[in-house]
Amino acid sequence: MNISKHFQKGMNIQNSVLNKIQSIIESSKAYILNPATSLILKGIILNYIKVLEDEGKKVGISYGEYKRIILEELIREINKTFLDNSNGVLEHLLLEIGEVIKRNYEYVDRIKVKVEERLIIGTKNPFTNLSFETGTIIHPILGVPYIPASSLKGSFRSYVELKYGKSLENICGLEIENIFGESGEKGALALITITDAYPLGFETSLVEPEVTTPIYAREIREDKASPTPIIYPVVARKTIFVFYVAFRKDLKLECINKLLEWIRELTIEGIGAKTLVGFGIMSAEVET
Repeated sequence: MNISKHFQKGMNIQNSVLNKIQSIIESSKAYILNPATSLILKGIILNYIKVLEDEGKKVGISYGEYKRIILEELIREINKTFLDNSNGVLEHLLLEIGEVIKRNYEYVDRIKVKVEERLIIGTKNPFTNLSFETGTIIHPILGVPYIPASSLKGSFRSYVELKYGKSLENICGLEIENIFGESGEKGALALITITDAYPLGFETSLVEPEVTTPIYAREIREDKASPTPIIYPVVARKTIFVFYVAFRKDLKLECINKLLEWIRELTIEGIGAKTLVGFGIMSAEVET
């Protein structure tokens, strides 16, 4: 979509910049672009429109309308990227990760999770934030949503600590920092490793739109209020993710089995943002 044609004539410098960005987005030779990187460029245009609107200048397309267009295009591009290319790449990538993990760890399990309720991960990422203020993270190279290992491991550690406490002496014979690692002067190497989770399938779409209507910052009459809904991308229901969990030999088999059980519990409780309102609920299956 050529956005620059909507701007007032006479804005030559601005239009030349917009045309350049738009030509990069639309160029069939711009093979370095994927849904994540093109979203950055579209976000620049979107924020430029916002600046013009704030200055009271007339623009042929509104900030809200272009944001909606960007989200629709993002969903189409992510699905096309996955179906055209990423499916085989991701499966191969996971197999390679599995081979490397198995050469370095004594116990390795492949975990498959299905998103039962919409998922939003990494809400402060630079790709979706520029255009939508929030939204699930998109892989900068592969151009598809994923779950970073840091999010999985951090959620898992927090869940275990909250539910079962810092001492796992009665089950694993260890404290929680001995299992998950610890930074600082008392740093300890983790006995568990979790990889990034990549999508391997979906039912109708990998990503879908979500809308949040902000609450009022102060008391105001309903007839005087004009809340602006926030739209952003989330991972759709029925999306399948796969990742690996690896354990060092220092962990007893009883402890490993319990940790795998807790991973299943975590997925039922929910991962990511907005879990209190039902987001991020999954079902897990261990593919040992």
